[in-house]
Amino acid sequence: MMVGRFSKPRHCVQVLFSVLLILSACSPLDPDSISNSAKDAGNYTQLLQGGDTQRFLQALPGKPLRFPTDHGEHPDYRIEWWYLTANLEDESGAQYGVQFTLFRSALAPGEGDDEPSDLGGVKDKPNAWNNRQIYMAHAALTTPRSHYHGEKFVRGGVGLVDVSAQPFMVRIEQWQLATINRQANGLMPLVLQVDTAQFTIDLTITGQERPVLHGQQGFSQKHPDAMVGSYYYSLPHLALTGEITLKATLQADSDAGLVPEPNPVERTLTVTGEGWLDREWSSQYLAVDQLGWDWLSLHLDDGRALMAFRLRQKNGKHFVYGTLIDAEGNGTALSANDLSFRPVSWQTVDGKTLPLAWRVILAEHDIDVEVAALHGEQFMKTLFPYWEGVVLCKSEPRCRGYLELTGYE
Repeated sequence: MMVGRFSKPRHCVQVLFSVLLILSACSPLDPDSISNSAKDAGNYTQLLQGGDTQRFLQALPGKPLRFPTDHGEHPDYRIEWWYLTANLEDESGAQYGVQFTLFRSALAPGEGDDEPSDLGGVKDKPNAWNNRQIYMAHAALTTPRSHYHGEKFVRGGVGLVDVSAQPFMVRIEQWQLATINRQANGLMPLVLQVDTAQFTIDLTITGQERPVLHGQQGFSQKHPDAMVGSYYYSLPHLALTGEITLKATLQADSDAGLVPEPNPVERTLTVTGEGWLDREWSSQYLAVDQLGWDWLSLHLDDGRALMAFRLRQKNGKHFVYGTLIDAEGNGTALSANDLSFRPVSWQTVDGKTLPLAWRVILAEHDIDVEVAALHGEQFMKTLFPYWEGVVLCKSEPRCRGYLELTGYE
């Protein structure tokens, strides 16, 4: 079976993926640069800062986003992702979280090896080993007491990944996020299907299809001075129903101090909840004077949703931005003058001291909440590690969402 043949040498694939990204981020190829990169191969910040990014198309303000085309790939930009998070609960009210992400990274600018697709993106040509796109996928399940994840790596052009804008699909091997009705013109409903050694996810997704554009009509600036940014939009008002299965082979991460699930038997749970789909593409996400980012999405109990991020500057003058979204999907841009987004407590996880509780204040919009992680051990021990997990409001008004932290040493 094709999947089995490619999954057996997984360690080799991971090493190759890391080396390819390191080399693509080092220009010119300098021995010291490669040595330093190899030592810190799992640093997201380094990858998103990049090396010779100017040969790729640049994300700049003033370019209108087009739908449904922009649901698909943008292969002439260096980096891109499709990012779904969901807060779920089972029939007893227990809290769960789901994450699914497909990352695309271009090894080099366009060289005529990708065949354009009228679906928005590029066609995946069988046996096209000269394809310059590489893909990484992460899937995670957070339970009330533990956290589990899986990851995949493939090269484009060899039949293991499909991305199309209409009908919408992102698929890597047997994992997929896709429009259910392949003959329909619309995006919804979607299905998310993931099967790992420890868990499966099978969810149906409905909700508002109109994208919320962040920043300047979709251009999201990521630096207070430099013209560094991404094209960024979200689908924040999503409803999810379906099943998650905890497999009998489930093992807790003993290195992180996680507690095993109580019953060592396969269990399928019916869950419902709300989700958030993010889309971004760029060629340089961060500048060299930035350390990493803190990103938050929240669903408030009055139907509003909030996205906030903080890009950490080496000089301590962090860049804060956000979008407040009403129940109808209308977004209001927020600058640091409108939004206070600050950590209030820290916790050591996997040897890193991380801010896992935050206070968010939008005085003019009557929002003042403190959110904290469902539990600290939601660290993604993937090839490029980071913390991503469920957060809940510590008091009324009730809210829940997801927090992502990168660049912490």
